[in-house]
Amino acid sequence: MPDTPLTDFLASLADPVKLELFTENPVAYLEKAGLSQELTNLILRGHSGAIRIEAVRELERAGLSPVVSDKFNPADQVSQQPMSISMNSYTSSTYTANSSTSTTFTSNTTDFVTTTSDTTTTTTHNKFPGDFTTIDIVEEAIRYFEEGRSRKAGQLVIVGSGIRAIADLTFDAEAQIRTAQKVLYCVADPVIERRLHLLNSTAESLYGLYGNNKPRIETYHAMVDALLAPVRAGLRVCGVFYGHPGSFAWPTHQAIRVARRDGFKAEMHASVSADASLFADLGIDPSQPGCHSLEATEFLIHRRVPDTSSHLLVWQAECVGDPGFNFAGYKRHNFDILINQLQKFYPADHPVFIYEAASLPQGRPKIIKSTLDTIRKEDLTGISTLYLPPSIFNEIDQEMCLKLGL
Repeated sequence: MPDTPLTDFLASLADPVKLELFTENPVAYLEKAGLSQELTNLILRGHSGAIRIEAVRELERAGLSPVVSDKFNPADQVSQQPMSISMNSYTSSTYTANSSTSTTFTSNTTDFVTTTSDTTTTTTHNKFPGDFTTIDIVEEAIRYFEEGRSRKAGQLVIVGSGIRAIADLTFDAEAQIRTAQKVLYCVADPVIERRLHLLNSTAESLYGLYGNNKPRIETYHAMVDALLAPVRAGLRVCGVFYGHPGSFAWPTHQAIRVARRDGFKAEMHASVSADASLFADLGIDPSQPGCHSLEATEFLIHRRVPDTSSHLLVWQAECVGDPGFNFAGYKRHNFDILINQLQKFYPADHPVFIYEAASLPQGRPKIIKSTLDTIRKEDLTGISTLYLPPSIFNEIDQEMCLKLGL
């Protein structure tokens, strides 16, 4: 049994009774936990970034996780929060991978041409998926469910780990993980990572496919290849991704589309997403008065106009305009451009909240209130979401109310 006392202890706090006892008297609870004094002090300090770093190193020492902690910035523990998986790439690039299949198709962000040789060349283009492409994707999904039985052995099920470690993992997700012949994952924290290894000994992390200054789109293509290889070998494969597996996760959608087109059973199962946590923690209802959700870079390069009468969520503000990756965190060098653009639609003193859901069982959400003219980019991490409340109120259309009989 791997020696992982910190992650095992954190995982135990997913039990609400144990969490309540810990919360009431952390010192007394930890005295009975049998942890070292060093780990006890670490937990009592309560810094989620420092706890995550130590838990990651613990899994690395146990051989359960790829070694990445040596690339962290030791002076900046704030940045060592879980990284979200961006679904977009905004620069043209070429990706080469080994392949043994022959297909040609077009997705919502990338043109693919695959030959029967040992090399596949994939060229990505700067293009936004128009309505026709989106309709194609939906109609393809409809055809898949109407046809029913798949033609080949091997199948892919993509599930989400949710946001709060273990607590958000559904019974369905656990069953899929437990019964899979191969589990591949890219999750946000070492606690859920440890749980995956306990559920299935074949669990293998995809996080090591990232690389400093490596374009994220290359990593995402590598993830697709990794997910599909055991499916093509006839195995039942479960992919586990942070949060909702279909939210800001291009590789999951792409792997399912390719698997279905190749005749395999491939499905995605829903999970808790970051916006679901935000609605719960901030106490807002997306239906009142509505909610507008924008990815930061998309907002800028496509000249999006936010609905200022609705709640506004701005995703991935820390890595806005940055298609690369760095284990030590993003540079945030384009954040001022994002804020300047938002000020074209909102007053400079309009409130803005930096939000991060709690990922550890004993953790609390991070909520920092600021204004557009005072917000600090240093307060951002890879999982920060910006929330802007409505700035205007739309009057009720009395004529429409009469038509509706209200």
